[in-house]
Amino acid sequence: MAVQKDIGFILRSFNFRETSKIAYIYTRQRGKIGGLFKGFRLKRQHFSTPLDIFSLNEFVYYPSRSNLHLVSAAELIDNYSYLRDIPSRFYLASYMMELVDKIMPFHYPQEEIFGLIKVIFDNFSTYSLANSLAIFQIKILNLTGFRPSLTTCLRCSHAVEKEGYFSFRLGGMLCLKCFSADPQADKVSADIIASLRYMRDKDFPQVYNLKPSPSTMNSILKMLDAFISYHLQARLRSKIFLEVFV
Repeated sequence: MAVQKDIGFILRSFNFRETSKIAYIYTRQRGKIGGLFKGFRLKRQHFSTPLDIFSLNEFVYYPSRSNLHLVSAAELIDNYSYLRDIPSRFYLASYMMELVDKIMPFHYPQEEIFGLIKVIFDNFSTYSLANSLAIFQIKILNLTGFRPSLTTCLRCSHAVEKEGYFSFRLGGMLCLKCFSADPQADKVSADIIASLRYMRDKDFPQVYNLKPSPSTMNSILKMLDAFISYHLQARLRSKIFLEVFV
């Protein structure tokens, strides 16, 4: 295939052999890819980027049949320094990259996810950390096969409009009559249900108009974290550090 050019966020990177580096990248056009940067640690002129986590870069690469592509040039677009100066922002941005890396398969492009990352990064300094975290979680789940059911009961299919139970194990809401299907399901109020749907359905910047109470937001974050941890069968390392600030 012919040489390709794309932009993407660094999900993670590590040294490879004596002089090179491998990075996993979420690109706008091809989704998640792996990149082999030969001679990167020799500081060759055509790599004008440190490949820092969650930095946005432009890449020139040769596509291969595997998940790893040879990158011939990379240029830094934005290192998001204002996310690195404050620990809470750094850990949230790192968590976002780790979650994208865990959820997304290789070569499954979704430009909506690329745009979601960028708009959250661009608004970190304007809106609360908790809002940004919950909005990112519910929207990326909605864009992937992990989306929880927030409208109807998983067991009887009746609409859940007011109080209900959220089952992270079954993947969504249970009505008041069917909560026994999962004894571990958490009871949730109409306010929590409405807030989750609003964050899932509204576009930017309107989605930021929602300002749940601290107790509602705390419940939402606990629910989403339990859902994500259960379905990924992993506790994301960056989330452990992020909890200090949320």
